[in-house]
Amino acid sequence: MKLQQQIFGKLPDGEIAYLFTLSNNKGMQVKLTNYGGTITSIHQPNKEGILGEILLGYDDLTPYLTNEFYLGNTIGRCANRIANGQFELDGTTYQLSQNQLSNHLHGGTLGFHKQLWNIAALEEHKDCVQVLLQSYSLDGTEGYPGNLLTTVGFKLTNDNELIVTFEATTQKATIVNMTHHCYFNLKDGGQSTIDNHELFINANAYTPFNELGIPTGEILPVIDTPYDFTQIRNICSKGSLKRDFDNNFVLNKNKGDEAAAVLFEESSGRKVSIFASQPGLQFYTGKWITENVEGRKSGEYFQPFTGLCLEPQFFPNSPNQDDFPSTILRPAEKYQHFIRFQFTNTI
Repeated sequence: MKLQQQIFGKLPDGEIAYLFTLSNNKGMQVKLTNYGGTITSIHQPNKEGILGEILLGYDDLTPYLTNEFYLGNTIGRCANRIANGQFELDGTTYQLSQNQLSNHLHGGTLGFHKQLWNIAALEEHKDCVQVLLQSYSLDGTEGYPGNLLTTVGFKLTNDNELIVTFEATTQKATIVNMTHHCYFNLKDGGQSTIDNHELFINANAYTPFNELGIPTGEILPVIDTPYDFTQIRNICSKGSLKRDFDNNFVLNKNKGDEAAAVLFEESSGRKVSIFASQPGLQFYTGKWITENVEGRKSGEYFQPFTGLCLEPQFFPNSPNQDDFPSTILRPAEKYQHFIRFQFTNTI
């Protein structure tokens, strides 16, 4: 197991962002930066044992400063959409920034994805390597109440697992809903579309939404709809949606010991199983990536539908839906959440 640190780039204010390379003894390599708590790269062996890129991302800092698509970012304080950027807590109405039409999206313009996180710890062990990052979000940032101390951990094990952990404490009642926004393309890291990917989602229900992407409050069964991924299938194979998804799935209740989702790509043999502790999973197929977004290498471009996201989290607009799982965090409590990515192939 090995952990390396190097300078990734300099922010406009002169602060330095670092890049960390985590490697295990079985060929896996994960790169991440403390800018945005961002996973920039994952190299996974294919069925022939050849390492290849499976994430959309960049090899230097500069594109991340202007990128609007949350490539590989840590998302918070609240992932997904909050209607009209408003919520009520303990009798007080809070107005958040509105950065996606009338909605508040992914923590706002200066959410966790645009923060330079502090390096809390770098750890090398016999069976794992880990980077711990911390951020202190002040009361009123983007409209959120409470000073929030957040820790995000990235641990690569010798069993080809990447475990992302989230913890937060607050000095005042607030709302928290964190996740990670990796775009996967198991074939080639975004040089082709995701059309040949197969997906299983451990969810018998989903939350329909209105024209602004806000859930109606209903929870409907997936059976006989394009949202039925209860058996692994090609993401383009069923119903009129084809590959155009940006939907929250209500995960079947488990304690994180059953996969929330499994993604597979046949030509490479690569498979990623995702385990998580949250009640929902946002499945997004990269529709809003605009044409000719700068790619990882000179002359390459990311296009719409060249990467997909599987984001364990609370449901969208949960602060305004009493019947949805609560996102409220109080001073005597600790927010805790994990996402475990298990990487395998057909060798």
